[in-house]
Amino acid sequence: MKRIVLATLCAMIWVGGCVTTPSNMTMSEVNEAKYTLNYNQGLNRLTNNEPSFAMEDFLNAEKYKKTPDLYYSMGQVCYMLNRYELALKYFDKSLLLDKNFSSSNVGKGIVLREMGRYDEALAQFNTALDNILFHEPDKAYYNIALTYLAMKDRENAIKFFKQTIGLRPDFLQPYSQLALIYIDLRNYEAAIEALKVLLSYVPDSPEAHLLLGKTYLKLARSTAADMEFKEVIRLAPDSEYAREAMIYLKGGDN
Repeated sequence: MKRIVLATLCAMIWVGGCVTTPSNMTMSEVNEAKYTLNYNQGLNRLTNNEPSFAMEDFLNAEKYKKTPDLYYSMGQVCYMLNRYELALKYFDKSLLLDKNFSSSNVGKGIVLREMGRYDEALAQFNTALDNILFHEPDKAYYNIALTYLAMKDRENAIKFFKQTIGLRPDFLQPYSQLALIYIDLRNYEAAIEALKVLLSYVPDSPEAHLLLGKTYLKLARSTAADMEFKEVIRLAPDSEYAREAMIYLKGGDN
């Protein structure tokens, strides 16, 4: 998804909370500058997990310009605030402005999945995949996998997690999801393989090391398990992960 980069705003000066602009700027340029300022401030607040404040900035930005990016971001805010119906409306506004803005199809699908409307969610993800201009198909495949997982269809979940990895091997979440599915299916060797690949990308992940250690225990490979638990403690000594790893090292099972 394209991101509007903060424009050069040297001509804009904050005075008592208001923005003043040079007299030689056209109204269109003024509106563009004000839109950009408010929109980027909203993105920053969204990143900082301040959705209500972000929405305030986005609503201010909307006064000056309406874009697919803006309505997509507003949909994200509403999703974070559990305002699902409103989120769908904003994603629809985004698509109305640009039918090829398929990030909004993915956004709609995520909301619909949270609402338990799985078939509609899958339709949205597949609509995104049908768009040859969509630059992030891995996100659609990943969310298709999560939807099948929510539907208790592990076979298709595994299939689409693997397709996600095939498109983008450094997308990390599918590896942990696959590992958890394989553990549930008691396919511990496959789970270990997925976790090893994950750790090749993030060797300092205490969570992954802990899960790997627990999986080794399922196969009675206690020496390998203990090595993983010790690594958890080394990486994050004061964490809940370390506390759990210590219990396993002392012979506990939970």
